[in-house]
Order: sequence, then structure tokens, then C-alpha cells
Amino acid sequence: MQSNRACCQGDVVSFKGAKGMEDLNARTFTVKAVKDPFSFEIDLDSSTVPSYEGGATCTEVKQPTPVEFEADRAPSPACIYVLM
Repeated sequence: MQSNRACCQGDVVSFKGAKGMEDLNARTFTVKAVKDPFSFEIDLDSSTVPSYEGGATCTEVKQPTPVEFEADRAPSPACIYVLM
């Protein structure tokens, strides 16, 4: 697969418009390895799906980042919200 942005191992990606390998479409996959700036491996056993015929758009799926706060520390003024 080709990309206009280098991805990293562990990134989550999805595909749409893949021809041949329709199993790629509308699913998410984890990047297992980055081969070079334009190709990477995903967690799919390609021996179980038809051959890739073309097309496909790959999109990175952003993952939430857990944030922890110290319980005994007052929040900064930028983090205070007033509900009315």
C-alpha cells in the first residue's frame, strides 16, 4: 500500500475502495511493520483473501489518548468549566 504520510508501527488504519481485496474495506487494521516511507504491513493474512486489483484509500484512525490527573492538585484555570 502507498501513503503520502509515513505511518508508524502500532498505528490503526482503515481502507475503502479496495478492488479484489474487498476484505480490506470498512475494517480497521493495526500496522505491524513499516517497510519504507510508502509501504507497510497490516495484521491481515493475505493468503485467505483474493489478490489486490487496485484502488483503495488508506486513512489513519486516530486513537484516544488516556490522560491522568493528580487528585490532590487543583485544576488550572484553563481547565475549569462552568455548567449553567
